[in-house]
Amino acid sequence: MKAVIIGAGLGGLLAGAKLTKAGYDVEIFERLPFIGGRFTNLPYKGFKLSTGALHMIPHGSRGPLAQMLKEVGADVTIIDSQPMAVILKENNEIISFHDFRNELTLTKQVKLGTVLAYSLKFKPKSDISFRDWVLKYFDDEFLFKLADSFCGWALSLTAKDVPAREMLEIIDNMYLYKGSGVPIGGCGAVTDALSQIIRSNGGRIYSQSCVEGISIENELAKGVIVNGKTIGADIVISDIGHFGTSKLYECKDKEYLDKISNVKPSKGIKICLSSDEPL
Repeated sequence: MKAVIIGAGLGGLLAGAKLTKAGYDVEIFERLPFIGGRFTNLPYKGFKLSTGALHMIPHGSRGPLAQMLKEVGADVTIIDSQPMAVILKENNEIISFHDFRNELTLTKQVKLGTVLAYSLKFKPKSDISFRDWVLKYFDDEFLFKLADSFCGWALSLTAKDVPAREMLEIIDNMYLYKGSGVPIGGCGAVTDALSQIIRSNGGRIYSQSCVEGISIENELAKGVIVNGKTIGADIVISDIGHFGTSKLYECKDKEYLDKISNVKPSKGIKICLSSDEPL
């Protein structure tokens, strides 16, 4: 079976490693001159800057991403964060993330626990934003600011731009898997390990190879077009996002196109700090 993957970011490389381990013939096409997408390293004055993501594994060594890396045999060491996270208050006091409840009155602490327990079990079915969900139950400036900070840290979005059900899923996973972790060697150590698995299993990864289109037959993806040449495949996987993928074929699903055209991209400013010794 032949699989073609568009994009050599973290998702594309994970898919490639999984498929090559299962015996698939895999080819990955990446338009950039390096692999890893937003999850790799760029050398800068002796330091390694990430290309987009933080040098971080969501939920550390216990989480889904770490489990997938173990399943494919990626040689990555993850150091779990201790403490899980901290909050910098406006008076510059630093508190543990789990201690934020102490900033609320006892009545609000009890109410928050009850609301969270109910909402984690019965998540909202509507598109109510996380900010409006908080506002629905609380009138507390500290909680509003915490919601914005948490969404910014997790998704590079504000609370008004994130559906409450999505944020509650993240909170649920925090209780289940705990906090994040840092991979030794940064993001690049993860994507480099995945590329080694793919190549060792006979897969091929091509950089500076831009996919021009997806070949469609009877409404099924049957390959990709690269440099004017059609490369057939039993499976086509795209790791370049909904919008980018929709540009590669004639999508006739108007409802889907309308939905992805209204998606708001995440934005953020990342400040990289360097150290002359391990932190």
